Amino acid sequence: MAVRPAKRVAMVFPPLEVIKEIRRTAQAQWSSEEAAMLVVEMQQRQMGCSLDPFCKRLRAARKAAAAA
Repeated sequence: MAVRPAKRVAMVFPPLEVIKEIRRTAQAQWSSEEAAMLVVEMQQRQMGCSLDPFCKRLRAARKAAAAA
């Protein structure tokens, strides 16, 4: 009887840019990170873009705010 390899579980973590946005949102709204995560997810859905373009937009917005 052949032994089948165990199934691998892929751990998918959000990019650092998304984590920063969740923390920034939680702090700005005085809410939990879980609530902020839902807000950030809703922003991404409203923009209608995948994760990579969303991160690029977050990064650009953060740089613009820092420059102002």
